[in-house]
Amino acid sequence: MERAKASPDSRWQLIVVSIGELSLAQLPVLSSGLSRSLREVAEILCQSPALLVDDLDHATSHSLQDLLEGLGLEVRLEPHGTPVPPTPLFEMAVHVNDPSRTPAIAEALGEFLGTKADQAFALLALPPGVVLGQVGEALCERLANRLGPGVVVSRARREESLFDLHVARGAQLPAPLAAELGLSATASPNGLLSVGLTQAGARRVWSMIRGRDDLRLVNRDLVRWDVVLSGTDGDALVRYPADDGLPKGADASFAPSRVAQVLEACFGIPPHLAPRVLAGAPVALADACPRTEAERLAAQARAVGLTVVLEPAGFERAGLRVESARDGSALCATLKRLGMPVPESLPAIIASNLSDLEARTLAEALSGVGARTRYTSPALTEARV
Repeated sequence: MERAKASPDSRWQLIVVSIGELSLAQLPVLSSGLSRSLREVAEILCQSPALLVDDLDHATSHSLQDLLEGLGLEVRLEPHGTPVPPTPLFEMAVHVNDPSRTPAIAEALGEFLGTKADQAFALLALPPGVVLGQVGEALCERLANRLGPGVVVSRARREESLFDLHVARGAQLPAPLAAELGLSATASPNGLLSVGLTQAGARRVWSMIRGRDDLRLVNRDLVRWDVVLSGTDGDALVRYPADDGLPKGADASFAPSRVAQVLEACFGIPPHLAPRVLAGAPVALADACPRTEAERLAAQARAVGLTVVLEPAGFERAGLRVESARDGSALCATLKRLGMPVPESLPAIIASNLSDLEARTLAEALSGVGARTRYTSPALTEARV
């Protein structure tokens, strides 16, 4: 706690350094106590460091400091009139990379935002997982700490970002939008389209897609990327364990020992598992990387002859099929607890169109009771024009 020292006649201003241990759900009480609008108080706390109150006398300033610190806020006093530099503002996105912690993460996010856990989960499940907009770095760090392990956090300044368009499967682009983006009106693209819109372009496009949930603008700087091995010879490391064992006419850059070295050094895959990984393509070698890191890893993999692609993390939808279960009773109990249908027999598809996070979380929960699952292609939803 930082205490200001000066004469009793000094005038003070109170700066919110960070939201600290306060949750956004407590803002109505705080705004009432300060006789300020909820919107104003929320903006100050979310965009901290920021000026909360100025021109206070010595006694009032210290009493208010004690009160706010007692609520969990991190504040400091400064002499009245001290310039307060503007705070850089960010959008914040959260990607869950440990699905076993999804319920705890959603619960923590809900408590912080003042919403129910299922509402917080919906934010996490909509890629790239934007949970806060136009907030200061201090708030981003506080929330990241509260969510705990199992997440990767991204933040980006909107005014410095480009925006891409995500098109859901089955969606059709309106003709004016296709023209704006320079696309064919008869084309039916889907996925994350790299259109690189500026702020002005994004505003024009947003006016065309307002109210549609199958067409969304996405801040490019918040997207994370999977490095996916798309295919190669799965027997290479078994048949040719050394560089001098290459077959006649083979490309020396695909020397198997070099492949094994890159898989271990870049992706943490032990050499004895390399043949299985190669045989399992397509398979993700790295998950949810920042773009620059994903490109670096992909370049190293390609340098030894591997065919890899970058895919935006979390944007694909999937179904889930239960192949077998070690304990049928435990499987049924888990499915009922999660509100999922209980199949009459196995194998069976228990969900046909889940978000990436829903699918990974469900698969993790079923794995925990001894069930073996696999992802399936999602069922198409009704197209909108």
